[in-house]
Amino acid sequence: AAPPAGAAGLVACELHRLLPPALKELSDWTAKARIRAADTLAGTLWLVGPAATDHLGPLLAALSKTVEDSDEGVARQVRRCAQLVGRSCDLAVYVPLVLDQLRAPSGAALVGSAATAGCGGNSAGGGADFLRGGGHSRMRPAAVTVLEGAETDAGAIGRRAGWLALLGELLAGATAEQLRPHLSALLATVARPVFCVPGRASDDDAGASFAATQLRLCSFLGQLISSAGAACASGDNGLLLYSALMRVASVPSSAQHGFASQRRAIECLSAMAAAVDGGSAEALHAVFLPPLLAQITAGEAYKSWKVDSAEWHLFQALCRQAGGATCARVLLLLLPPPLPSSCSVAPQARLLAAHGVSEVRLWQLPLAHAGPPAGERGGAPPPPPEPQQLLLLKPSGLSRHLFCASASSDGRWLLASDTSPRLYRIGLESHGAGAGAAPEVTRVPLPEGAAAAVCAAFSADSRLLLLGTTLGTLQALPLDAATDAPPCIHTLRPPLDEFAGADTGDAVADGTLAAVLRLSLSSDLQWAAAADARRRVSIYSLDALAFHGAMPRLSSPPAALAFVPGTPLLAVATVDKRLLIFDADALRLIPAACAAGSEPLQPVRGHTEAVLRIVFNQAAPLSLLLCAQTWSLRVDLNADAHPSLRR
Repeated sequence: AAPPAGAAGLVACELHRLLPPALKELSDWTAKARIRAADTLAGTLWLVGPAATDHLGPLLAALSKTVEDSDEGVARQVRRCAQLVGRSCDLAVYVPLVLDQLRAPSGAALVGSAATAGCGGNSAGGGADFLRGGGHSRMRPAAVTVLEGAETDAGAIGRRAGWLALLGELLAGATAEQLRPHLSALLATVARPVFCVPGRASDDDAGASFAATQLRLCSFLGQLISSAGAACASGDNGLLLYSALMRVASVPSSAQHGFASQRRAIECLSAMAAAVDGGSAEALHAVFLPPLLAQITAGEAYKSWKVDSAEWHLFQALCRQAGGATCARVLLLLLPPPLPSSCSVAPQARLLAAHGVSEVRLWQLPLAHAGPPAGERGGAPPPPPEPQQLLLLKPSGLSRHLFCASASSDGRWLLASDTSPRLYRIGLESHGAGAGAAPEVTRVPLPEGAAAAVCAAFSADSRLLLLGTTLGTLQALPLDAATDAPPCIHTLRPPLDEFAGADTGDAVADGTLAAVLRLSLSSDLQWAAAADARRRVSIYSLDALAFHGAMPRLSSPPAALAFVPGTPLLAVATVDKRLLIFDADALRLIPAACAAGSEPLQPVRGHTEAVLRIVFNQAAPLSLLLCAQTWSLRVDLNADAHPSLRR
């Protein structure tokens, strides 16, 4: 029931005299005095209602110290006081005041936090001075910065727990509509909760305080999810909430404190997922894991992680909770594996292009060593000539590791790509590459639409460059060595419905394509094949520069692709050691082309290494060689399986 208007007005006029002694007694050392003060405050706040706004500074400071009082009677009545303030006063006033305390360095106090501060005059005096001093959120927007370092003092950590508990009681009766304007500020303050998540290992006293404050934070966030629902669990607010909960879930446990806060954080994650159309935790991780991983790895910050770093523990928790498949998809783009090198060969120019993490080396291979002339036997044969390194290229402005590098067959072009492709013209003839002189290197500008390439391939005549992009598209660039103009780009994109039907069993719900990981061109330049990260192999017609079709969904990821020379037949080696022959023109598998059919190849079935490359002997195109790191296997194709093999 509403208080009598006359009594409410009288108490409101005298509030500046009533509050100081009550707040002082609330911190008394005897529980009897504290509960008497809490009872007095509860009655006073019920009477004055919104008039308490002018005195929120000292009032909130006092309540934060006793909201978790050791005496349950005191704590219960203080919680009631906080709820009365929360229902009577404007959220736009008290929410920023509490958030300032969660963000403030240890030792900083709320303006007017002393028991008598701001209460020494009438409403035009101390209390109003507090509002004019900047505490009122209508005077300034709430800041959303966070602390850079974690607390280490047990007392300071405990004070933050008191403010969190108080904030929960203040907002206990708030509706979703009342909370909505303040969610961003609330969640931004706790998204990186350094006030309760230690940056490094802590001692036992601080560890106990951290654990208690983590539980309090999870309780507050759980309350927020229950009250605000999808408004705090989706979009930008969802990422902030996900960050806070995952950081608590990542805190290492100890024998003294167990896993209580970690379990509570994971329970809140499940509640967060359910708040968004009843979604699953897996779907939640799929949405918020990529941006959070991008944040903690930005600028290669992971290079400074130590075994006890909070960010390292967060990274491990993300990998455990989200699952290997989700993490792998994200990490392949965020942190490409720094392979020692990946090579491509330019046979006409006898060049080998090898790229590492941030550089490309170009080597020229010697002519075949014929050995000693006939009749000159008995002496030691001369040593074979050594390959010559022609070029060490370190592209400037790399934002990630190099994804790929490839040289054209005639050695005139070199492509290297990280998050953006770079095309270079190599001047071999004019600079005497055969004598080991460094060739001239000129960067060729590419149009703005050129996308990051995970793989690249040049045509045999070096007049066409294909890029397999991170966007799941194929980009074709006609090359002309006689002009310095940027080449035009033709983007080839498979239709999404080709990958969303029942025959593939994998609907592309988000309307995106997976990155292209492998490419192959037919020797007659009629066909191109592209394998992506979702185990799909797409076929493109280079005559029409258009998508032609796709292979049936593979049971295992493709490890290598190559067209049988002079035919439209594509050889695909999968990770589980199967060799499939596919007619790119007719879009059908030809099981009879290989003796093993569609079964794993028996000689290498037990090997753990995947095929790295498929190589054909131009003189005997019916024999192919599957090459892995430590083994190779020759496979003969059946000439009667397809007309193009009968030559």
